[in-house]
Amino acid sequence: MKNKCMTAVEPGPSRFRMGTAIFGVVVAGAVLVCLSVQRQGSRKTPATDSGTRPTLPASQHPLTREAAPNAKVGGNSAAAETLKPLITGQSTNLAGAPPAGSPVARQLLAGLTQFNPGGGMSPQKAEELKRSLKQLAGQGPGAVPAIREYLDRLQDIDFDAIGAGKLVGYSSLRMGLLDTLGQIGGPEALAVFHQTLQTTADPAEIAMVARNLDALAPGEYRQEALTAAREALAQAATGQLAGRDVGPLFSVLQTYGDATVVADLEKALPQWGFYATMALAGLPDGAGIPALIRSAQDPELAGTGRDNFRFQILAQIAPQYPEVASALIDQSRLNQIPDWAWRKIALGLAGDQYQLNNPLLNVNSPPAAQPGLKTYHIENGNQNFFSTPFFENGSGAQIDQRLALIDQLLKATSNPAAIQALQTARATVSGKTP
Repeated sequence: MKNKCMTAVEPGPSRFRMGTAIFGVVVAGAVLVCLSVQRQGSRKTPATDSGTRPTLPASQHPLTREAAPNAKVGGNSAAAETLKPLITGQSTNLAGAPPAGSPVARQLLAGLTQFNPGGGMSPQKAEELKRSLKQLAGQGPGAVPAIREYLDRLQDIDFDAIGAGKLVGYSSLRMGLLDTLGQIGGPEALAVFHQTLQTTADPAEIAMVARNLDALAPGEYRQEALTAAREALAQAATGQLAGRDVGPLFSVLQTYGDATVVADLEKALPQWGFYATMALAGLPDGAGIPALIRSAQDPELAGTGRDNFRFQILAQIAPQYPEVASALIDQSRLNQIPDWAWRKIALGLAGDQYQLNNPLLNVNSPPAAQPGLKTYHIENGNQNFFSTPFFENGSGAQIDQRLALIDQLLKATSNPAAIQALQTARATVSGKTP
């Protein structure tokens, strides 16, 4: 029986779409949206099960939450102590009133939020919005109070929903404002990022906030980012995130995680097999490798076709991790690799190399206009990722490593399907040798 997930990855089946861009659902008309969130544990979730996000006044949100007064601020430094009043919403001035901020910033923000998106957005309007965001960043710390107040209202304008995301450069106004905060920087922006991380359940926001926190205070908020990603992923698993792409959550787990997130990723394998497999393969210091090897050796999965992508990713990373190469060679010698899996192993060794879209490492992930770039959308789990040819970037030494591994596998197996797949892979790799 063929694996549905991997059938989706190959050309032809209707569940798989490959192109130069990841397709989205374009919703016509005016969409003023609210990242309405309900708290489960310590994470808020959208208060809608549809693909759109209707605007609600903040007072109508069933669960809005201020950051806890004793919340971690980031270390025990004097600077961290200074941030506490900002995070708890208290004033830093003697009068006890919140800082008013820049009047120009408030005017700019009003212009950003008070336009009618009916009928979509013209290129001229998109340029005007981009210019306003740039001017808002130019106001520096004086713009932070106005941005914070808007974020606290849990409202948003979904640019993607009106087909304007690419024109503006952001999927939503909140994403644009969060990026503006990152450009401003400083302790005031850090405080807003920290507060947002404690409340938002939106995967893209969690990734952007985590990246900016790590830039402003390297290493200090990584555990909180992992907690946010875990909580949001748990909510997505029960259908509470309105079909949003959870890929950014896997990027957070992969980038900031270690052995402590392996169990989370293993748990996610049945629902988001592509995302979880690539995140396990990309964990720092190979922390996810033993779990991937175990999954490929699981007798309950062997021969079912359910773990074919895992074999492909194991082959892709085998030259980098000797323990993976040894596991594949041992399974070959014991004839424990199914016939269908050999084609996937050959693809992993000689074909396109798969990667998560990782907004924490590259704002423009996947890289634009790279030769051989392919993007993928899997309907099951709304999974989106990309691949690039190994030989566009592979060095002579890397090619030699792959040839050596292919030769070891050929010596270890007498399976005709294995020999045919490996010989094809060897010819492909040899043809690319400098």
